[in-house]
Amino acid sequence: MKRFAPVVLVVLLLTGCAASSTTYASPQDLQEAYSDAGGTCDDATDVPESMTSEGTHGVFCEDATMLLVFDDETAQNRYVARIGESDAARLTGSRWMAIAISDEVDLDKFTGKLGGEVQK
Repeated sequence: MKRFAPVVLVVLLLTGCAASSTTYASPQDLQEAYSDAGGTCDDATDVPESMTSEGTHGVFCEDATMLLVFDDETAQNRYVARIGESDAARLTGSRWMAIAISDEVDLDKFTGKLGGEVQK
């Protein structure tokens, strides 16, 4: 029985890690999840390529949030390096990001549904 407990603990930890690493295949998938989580993004517009970097795809939501999905981790790192230090809050997950363009957007309320981690 003593050997069984550590195995259960490891399985629970790995399951928790998997849940927090949610990925989205497209900006539209992230947009749908964001809307389901309570965000306002019914009338999204595409982010112009000039505002992103290679391998980055996104939409602007009417509640002053930009939702981005990256082809891979390299594209995500390239975008983060491009924007540098920013005053905007970011909710960052595995190959995706939500950026609050306005201080009125509270990204903390979306972490439970979308996953990711808020960086201010």
